[in-house]
Amino acid sequence: MLQQFDTVIVLSQKTNRNGILADRTRERTEKDIEIFKDGIVKSITLSGGYERLVDLEIPTHAEAMKKFAIEKGVPESKIIIEEKSLDTVGQAIFTKRYLAIPQKWKKIIVISSDYHIERVRAIFEFVYGKNFKISFVTTPTEGDGTKIRAKEKESLQSFYETFKDVNPWDDKKIFETLFAKHPYYKNLQSDKF
Repeated sequence: MLQQFDTVIVLSQKTNRNGILADRTRERTEKDIEIFKDGIVKSITLSGGYERLVDLEIPTHAEAMKKFAIEKGVPESKIIIEEKSLDTVGQAIFTKRYLAIPQKWKKIIVISSDYHIERVRAIFEFVYGKNFKISFVTTPTEGDGTKIRAKEKESLQSFYETFKDVNPWDDKKIFETLFAKHPYYKNLQSDKF
């Protein structure tokens, strides 16, 4: 089958204290592997840093997902990791800044859970912009998800509030605002854009 996309990015959710993937992260990673094995992408990208920087002794989410993918038969040479991000916003910004731009990706698939995809789509479209073709793939979540979807709407509103003075696709301003205003990143050191 013809490779139609440069990569498929899977967004981590959680790991346990031993670096074992939580159910949602495992399900997303399995979908990532399935898409890779179908031959429509050149590589898989596993995105996720530490759990809010609380425990640097365990593997990053990306490292844990990489180990899982290798165990499932994905060649290590086809796996790319992003492990600076602490949340969905960071995943969008850092995959674009450190991977998509340098590697000249233009066509990307992004995977997350069904309850999360509306926020993922809004954030990735804001960050990546019209020069990228992004397809979104979901994994199903059990239950009706009313509570979690309400939390997702609140999180999306927080995103819009944090970036309200920033134009979509303005890479420099988005990056600066992340480290100036976002609660997970504002006390961290950023590199220069």
